[in-house]
Amino acid sequence: MKITNGRLLELDSTLKAISESTGGAKLKYAVNLNRTLISEHVSSINEIRSAPVEGADEWQKFKNDLILEECLKDEKGDPILIQGAYQFDDQASFAAKLERLRLTEFSHLVDRESKLGKEFQDLIKEEVSISDFPYVIKWGFVKLDDSGEIKGVTGPQQFVLMANGLLVGDPPWLDDADEPEKPETE
Repeated sequence: MKITNGRLLELDSTLKAISESTGGAKLKYAVNLNRTLISEHVSSINEIRSAPVEGADEWQKFKNDLILEECLKDEKGDPILIQGAYQFDDQASFAAKLERLRLTEFSHLVDRESKLGKEFQDLIKEEVSISDFPYVIKWGFVKLDDSGEIKGVTGPQQFVLMANGLLVGDPPWLDDADEPEKPETE
């Protein structure tokens, strides 16, 4: 089965949500086996996504030092914080100065972040081959809310399950017996 890395991330998130919110042993069994099947791909992608950008620590230290240098201070010389935020005479001017410095003195970091971001987006679009999912989730395994949606799972997440062949069968709210009446013919 071919699937994109991005779809694998969506599937993992959806399977986790459905497992935590609804169903019994059969559902949890099917979810856990399918999550195990994609876990290596998902953990590799997440590791890449959370990897620190080289030079980011240097930028963060520079930024923190500049904040402490330019923020408003009380009579003791301590920074003034309001609801955890440093205060400045002109917040917009300080933010513009910080951005100028980031784009000039730390342009190498901006370039690196941009390149890594593009590489990550390419990785998300890349297709990988995985085994077919060993266990499907039947509608009878899940609990529905009053609107007919799977409890704890959004409509888009429900679609992800169906589109990938993991949620099978007709939903209980789809009753084939209620066909529209045929008009009488004379």
